[in-house]
Amino acid sequence: MRHLTAAAVLLLLAAPARALTVDTQDRGAVAALFDSVYLASEGVPSGFSGNYAACAAGDVSAAYRDAGLRRLAYFRAMAGLPSDVALRADWNAKCQDAALMMTANRQLSHSPPASWTCYTAGGAEAAGKSNLAGGYATLPAAVTGWILDGGVPSAGHRRWILYPPQQTMGVGATFGNSYPAYDLWVIGGAGARPPAPEWVAWPPAGYVPYQTAGALWSFSYPGADFSAAAVALTRDGVAAPVRLETVANGYGDNTLCWTVLDHTGSKPARDVRYHVALSNVRVGGAPRTFAYDVVVFDPASAPGIAVDQPDGAARGRLLANVPNPFTAATAVRYELPAAADVALSVYDVSGRRVADLARGRRAAGAHAAVWDGREASGARAAPGVYVVRLTAGGTAAARRILLLR
Repeated sequence: MRHLTAAAVLLLLAAPARALTVDTQDRGAVAALFDSVYLASEGVPSGFSGNYAACAAGDVSAAYRDAGLRRLAYFRAMAGLPSDVALRADWNAKCQDAALMMTANRQLSHSPPASWTCYTAGGAEAAGKSNLAGGYATLPAAVTGWILDGGVPSAGHRRWILYPPQQTMGVGATFGNSYPAYDLWVIGGAGARPPAPEWVAWPPAGYVPYQTAGALWSFSYPGADFSAAAVALTRDGVAAPVRLETVANGYGDNTLCWTVLDHTGSKPARDVRYHVALSNVRVGGAPRTFAYDVVVFDPASAPGIAVDQPDGAARGRLLANVPNPFTAATAVRYELPAAADVALSVYDVSGRRVADLARGRRAAGAHAAVWDGREASGARAAPGVYVVRLTAGGTAAARRILLLR
């Protein structure tokens, strides 16, 4: 068996996720993507080498930029968009300069004056073509902030990240002065529009982790006229109050935004199904209607079961698989405090279910299932990172594993 150092394993597990696809109608696939890509972008050290007091923009590590790119890839994949956005080195450098100005001056500006501390022309150029953020602890957290766009009724930051033709960006991140700042170059990096999807919504149709749903919802369609459009929203069949936001074009595709007025952002006890109905959207001069369902859920819960279980409910515990990494086979171990219906499956990092290891009723106690590195079809799975996911007794747990050649 090939042996890897702990550092090498961590590097492989932290590899950036690109060219992702996910079926958002598959709850398990969406949960696996959240585990393997969204959560995997957290906890990467910035490696920041600059100093705002010396007006030295420095840089962040390649792994940290990849963490931010991984979070971007997650959101674009969830929206059904090409996720393999590339970064330009010259844009990255200017974004570093822009972020440093924000950190040094403890405020954000798309048009920073030449009088600002640490001003540079390159930084000012980047600031005018970028999403800006300040105060977030990490770059991935800032990416999530741009998607949620709280307090930005136009959802302008989100719309650039989820702009279908977007192919190239730049990233900068600086720290210090009690004001971490982030710059994401978004204007000017578009290429050819992909043939699909026809429209882009956030939250998208299908299953969406509650951590990423937010109160501000949007629907984008290239060239559409939303000036007389209306939106109706129901939650589990009951009308939900919304506030239609003023249409503001000029940020990626034309977009209709609305705020879910009673949104709390808290973890739902059960999967919550919303039905979105849009009317009088004019496309090419003709009115059209659109309808889709969004299911907001807790990716750490089993489907259809309340998170708050009574005492004594079976809550499965997924243990480390042995060996990991592995080549031929690995034993996936789990424990049940009481008998429960379980589902133990393997997913790839795009959220596709590769193999089922256990399904059905299992007794209390320790259990193990062996994965031989093959897909359900019998074909050998490609080397790489996979997610083992266990649901039992109302909760879910997941672990990443590494299949070698």
